[in-house]
Amino acid sequence: MVTATWTEGTTRAGEPAEAPRVLGAGEQRLLGHADARVSWSAPGRARIRDAPLDEAVGRLVAHIRAFRPGVVVTHDAYGGPPGHPDHVRTHRVTVLAAHA
Repeated sequence: MVTATWTEGTTRAGEPAEAPRVLGAGEQRLLGHADARVSWSAPGRARIRDAPLDEAVGRLVAHIRAFRPGVVVTHDAYGGPPGHPDHVRTHRVTVLAAHA
C-alpha cells in the first residue's frame, strides 16, 4: 500500500500505516507529498497536485517495481464523490506508473 500524501512523524501518518497491518498488506510506503488541503501534512514538500508529474510517477514506479503487485487499485478519474484534487492527481499518477 502506497499513500501519496503525508509524511512520517505527522499527525495522520499513523492512520495509513495501520491500514496495511489490518489488511495483511505488508509495509506502508509513503510518497510524502503534502495534502492539498492540509499544508502541514508534509512540511517543505510539494502538494501532490503541484509536484512535477514525471517526478511523482517516477517515485511510484520505484515502489511498484520493488513490490511487484499483482493488482493496482486507485481512486477513479474524478476523485470520488467529493472530487478531492489529491485523489484526481493520484489517479493520474497511478495509471501512468502502472503503465510504465
